[in-house]
Amino acid sequence: MKRNKLLKIMKIRTQKTAALLLAAVLLPAVVLLTACGVQAATEPGEDPDVLTEEAGTLDDADWGEPVEWEEEEDEEWDYRVFSDEKMGFAFLYDARHTAQTMEEGGARLTINGNEHMVGLSVRVADSWDLPDPEQLMTEARGSVLTAYGEVLEQEPADMPLELGGHVLEGFMYTYIDPDGQEVLRTWFIESREEKYVFYETEGIYEGGGEELEALEAAVFTIQFDPHVYG
Repeated sequence: MKRNKLLKIMKIRTQKTAALLLAAVLLPAVVLLTACGVQAATEPGEDPDVLTEEAGTLDDADWGEPVEWEEEEDEEWDYRVFSDEKMGFAFLYDARHTAQTMEEGGARLTINGNEHMVGLSVRVADSWDLPDPEQLMTEARGSVLTAYGEVLEQEPADMPLELGGHVLEGFMYTYIDPDGQEVLRTWFIESREEKYVFYETEGIYEGGGEELEALEAAVFTIQFDPHVYG
């Protein structure tokens, strides 16, 4: 199986002040599932103010301003399957990472052997049993402010994403860990097939962005059938 691997670092102004800049690695490449015979279903709904793949500049990137993407050569992808019977879903992830099923259900990926950070977490829930995404985002923001308090470096800032037709609503923020490192975290929700998919990532602010690569792979390969990949 091959996938097109795109890697860009995007500077984004937060809503706190025009001088604050955040960085996020976005990978809008489509994971090729032809060999698996699987197509990811999407229901993007209304077209929000999302980041697009049209021409733009990285240094001046801001909400509503496009970002320029450059395509790299395809390369082999050594992957594994995560399957969750309890929440009823499965997705593919890089074999270099370690996946565990969380006690309450859902996936947690450990990246680069760093067990002190979430890396990537993925959870699925029935949308009819929960409030709308906007309310869930508001509640998640409140939890962030309560949990991180004074160690927050950058307060939560809106970060809507569109990855190959998959529309995610969410936000990003940074905090200072006990070792004095700035850590980037993101929180996203995707509405798909009467389901909500919750994605969270965590990684060093100046790191390589592997956690966001894992997010991209999960978004493109998640299916609501724990046995879809065999």
